[in-house]
Amino acid sequence: MNAATLTTKINEFTSVYTELDQHEKAIKAIDRVITHRHNNDCALFIIGDTGVGKSRLVEHYLQRMGELEICETKNGITRNILRAICVEVGFERGLDSLLSAILEKLGDINPYRRSTLGEKKDRAIKLLKYREVEVIFMDEIHNIDKRQTKKNSEGALSFLKTFLNQANTAFVLLGVSDAENLRLADDELNSRCKANVYLNNYDCCGEDNTIEFIEYLLDILEELPVPIPYLACVFNSFDEEGGGYVNYDTHKQDYDNLFRFCMATKGNPKLIRRLLVAAMEVPSTKGINKEQLAEAWEFELGERTVKNPFEQHIKKLFKAMVKEKLYV
Repeated sequence: MNAATLTTKINEFTSVYTELDQHEKAIKAIDRVITHRHNNDCALFIIGDTGVGKSRLVEHYLQRMGELEICETKNGITRNILRAICVEVGFERGLDSLLSAILEKLGDINPYRRSTLGEKKDRAIKLLKYREVEVIFMDEIHNIDKRQTKKNSEGALSFLKTFLNQANTAFVLLGVSDAENLRLADDELNSRCKANVYLNNYDCCGEDNTIEFIEYLLDILEELPVPIPYLACVFNSFDEEGGGYVNYDTHKQDYDNLFRFCMATKGNPKLIRRLLVAAMEVPSTKGINKEQLAEAWEFELGERTVKNPFEQHIKKLFKAMVKEKLYV
């Protein structure tokens, strides 16, 4: 495979989206909050570590919604309905910048003009209603009060509550674990966020978690443009006769490679893709092997204080996985 072809294949591979149980639960939760957006429970927090797939989930959901901007005529008046918008809460940028970003997505003619927060907020709410926006996705929501002063925190919470109360729009707020503190800091905000979703990295803590990890890898590896005999255990894990997965208590020795891969990536979807892409770029004629993965880990994910999982003695690997809460 020449360099140009490999680049094309890698780009195709990195765009693959895998939807498993935790993603399906998140999608159903988003559907519910949109359906009931005119009620009190009009907001949803989706919380997970960086790289767990929150932003990809939003991209997938927007694609799933289909056409987002629709030209519609009612009572002789034609206007553009905008079903959904997505904005990112920038670190240390403040509410004014966030409101401007929302106004820009809503088509405001001059979203960054100087005006008070109250004026921008009122205009945003009017445009949300006028354009009949069903849902706003706010990514990196934990950044909304990063300056950690009481005034800023109160302002951020007041902003969110006003939108939730007045906009007739569903809000999906995405962030890392710090976002939980934002929700719990205010009883009124917390009461409007009943069905929250937590996206987790994958691990091998017990059979159910290991199976979920394998299912994720199956979807990913089936799209890999080169063979990966190193993880043949993933493809061989399903027992056709029994209609289920093999028993790990009696087949653990066959899954050492899986455990090493889990430790190397910490079960993080973003790191899994990065490692596989890096391994593909290491020259080989027989597919991705242990040496390629070890080399890719060294220059792509490696930590000086951590032994290369692809070279570590298996007993020490398990101890390290237990410490990282990836194995029990």
